[in-house]
Amino acid sequence: MNKRRQRVLLTLVGVVIGVGVFSINSIGKRYTKPDPYPQKRETVTYVPEIVSCAPKVKVLKAEIADGASADPTIVVEVENASEVGIIAISIESVKGREAFENTLRTSFEGDQIPIVVIKPHETGKLNMAMNSVFVGVPLRIGGVMYADGTEEGCDRGLKTLHRVRDHDRAKRR
Repeated sequence: MNKRRQRVLLTLVGVVIGVGVFSINSIGKRYTKPDPYPQKRETVTYVPEIVSCAPKVKVLKAEIADGASADPTIVVEVENASEVGIIAISIESVKGREAFENTLRTSFEGDQIPIVVIKPHETGKLNMAMNSVFVGVPLRIGGVMYADGTEEGCDRGLKTLHRVRDHDRAKRR
């Protein structure tokens, strides 16, 4: 009889623990916050507004290229309205702390003078994959480096160009 009581008591303790664990697990699921960074995000299907953080760079037009392909891109035509050639320019899509960026640039490796990628008063094209553009925010010309060493643009765009330049210079050492 004593062993029978022990089994019943152990069974009851096991049931109580099981119910407790199940209850805590159910409550935890109910109050769990949703993932702030879902795996899938919305992709643009149109050409967004395009702005320039660089006053001497004018956006002329933008269009979708390879729209029927799996990887369509937005092609942005810009004009260098300055008297100095552009050696690097960035385009970016920024939403909060996240950003996608692309650059048109020369190589900063070696000791030679950087090559101009857009001459004064001429045009150039920047590409941005449509899956790298946030919905509801404008694309922007983020930063520009000129052949004379001057630069202009938004902080984030200039930091991108500085990072690229520093990376290229570190590779040559």
